Amino acid sequence: MTGTGKAVVLAVGERTRREVELGSGEARAEKLKLKEEFTPLMKKLKIFGDIVGTWAWSLAIAATCLFILVNLLIVAFGKA
Repeated sequence: MTGTGKAVVLAVGERTRREVELGSGEARAEKLKLKEEFTPLMKKLKIFGDIVGTWAWSLAIAATCLFILVNLLIVAFGKA
């Protein structure tokens, strides 16, 4: 695909529409700052992650306790 085109430049640098709308100084920094907003999906994923994390910790602790108990019983009542 090939072609040609022409463009008309009306303003450059600080005179562009974007620069005029943003302004300068502290107001510009505030307008450019990203706001921390959570989408509904992000909120649901956070809740789901918390639930999964809680269950994972619970299962890990239970498995560790069971492992220790079984080994203690083997040592205490096992045949030498």
